[in-house]
Amino acid sequence: MAELRSLNNVGVKYSAFMLADGKTFVHFGLYADSEAKSIVGELDSFKKFRQELQESQPEVPPKADDLNLVASAYDIF
Repeated sequence: MAELRSLNNVGVKYSAFMLADGKTFVHFGLYADSEAKSIVGELDSFKKFRQELQESQPEVPPKADDLNLVASAYDIF
């Protein structure tokens, strides 16, 4: 997160959460456009995270889902 935060890119909003089971993480990213979306995957720290995650052989394989914004009560960007 430190590397992403240091970029101070207003087009990227990224957070990580842990579920109540104490083992499951949910990463939530909002991106202003496709260019902003590509930033996270290109970070050295994120590449290292993905490699270490794969090597750790998690109980449940990670999966990614894209969400399409329908409406919001606040401005996201």
